[in-house]
Amino acid sequence: MQRGVSTLVGIIIILAVATVSFGGVFIYQYYLVKTQPLPQQQEQLIGGDTDSGGCLIAAGYSWCEAKQKCLRAWEEPCEEADPQTAGWQTYTNSEYGFEIKYPNNFYENPTTAKYNPNTTDTRLGKPFELDQIKLSYHLPELNPIKTLYLDSTEYKNSGFQFAYFNIGIDQDSADFSSCQTLASGPSSSGMSQKTQLNINGETFYRYKIFDDAMGGQRGTGYVYFKVANNKCFVLHGFHAYRDARGFSDIEINFKDSEVLEISEKLNQIASTFKFTIPTGVGQCVKTAISKITTRLGAPDSGDMVIYANGIPGVSYEKIPGLKNSKIGDAVNLCLTNIPEDCPPGDERGKIYSAMNIRTGESWELPDSAHSCGGA
Repeated sequence: MQRGVSTLVGIIIILAVATVSFGGVFIYQYYLVKTQPLPQQQEQLIGGDTDSGGCLIAAGYSWCEAKQKCLRAWEEPCEEADPQTAGWQTYTNSEYGFEIKYPNNFYENPTTAKYNPNTTDTRLGKPFELDQIKLSYHLPELNPIKTLYLDSTEYKNSGFQFAYFNIGIDQDSADFSSCQTLASGPSSSGMSQKTQLNINGETFYRYKIFDDAMGGQRGTGYVYFKVANNKCFVLHGFHAYRDARGFSDIEINFKDSEVLEISEKLNQIASTFKFTIPTGVGQCVKTAISKITTRLGAPDSGDMVIYANGIPGVSYEKIPGLKNSKIGDAVNLCLTNIPEDCPPGDERGKIYSAMNIRTGESWELPDSAHSCGGA
């Protein structure tokens, strides 16, 4: 009898221990393991400081009021996209520090734009050639940086012949008066209606082009010009077409609305022009860090940083603010000084201040180890 009681007690103790052990494991799994953050969550919690919008500063996020969300400025711009230019392509020129957007039905050469090489310009009486057209229509003669051609099959009812948008730069017309002369052309150029415009914070002047030739040939467009960084920037869009009204020997189904639509599209392209580098003292742009290295590749030679817009920053010493910076960090870059009396073509020595948007640290550096006229 006593042996049976002892056996029963032993079984009960074993069951109790097993129950407690099982319950402990269950509690550990459920309450401790389950509540531990997942690897992804742990990564998000690193550097828990947030800005006023609740965005993780250490991860490079900041609050964008326009889009009502946290974003990384170098991955997605905060500015609300213009619905009229949403989806357009972007041409960026790092040599001269600008970008411009253009519609998907503009191409880099006449062939892609489906221009028929046998089609002649009635006014010129010869095949479509941009250089000849610019000369005959008294358009600016300057160093062409980019030319975009409108798809010739887009418009069927305006006597369409060709339309293009051109960006040109002339470094020999670096003062306002010579740049204006270059942009406006000779007195017989048919340009008029000079207008001052603000394009993304930059002052441009615009001329209207209108050409009324014999035989119903028409040409219309606009020329924009600005002096910046000791260069004359000229943008011009031009559209040639035939207006058959009043000419019984020409049969074209003409629509004024198509002509106006093309002119508006050329002006919209011009309105997207934006400098990616500061053009004057006190002006700032948003860019990002693309490279952090040493000045001469040696540890004790000083630091060097290169921004996404191509501007370098050089120091003979270590730059404290760069210690916590990373490739891709967004920075606010401002031009603080331009050296004077520099030899022609030597633009070294500009000084820029930068603030890392993620870390809040800042520094000020020249763009070269030597100023203009130096070694």
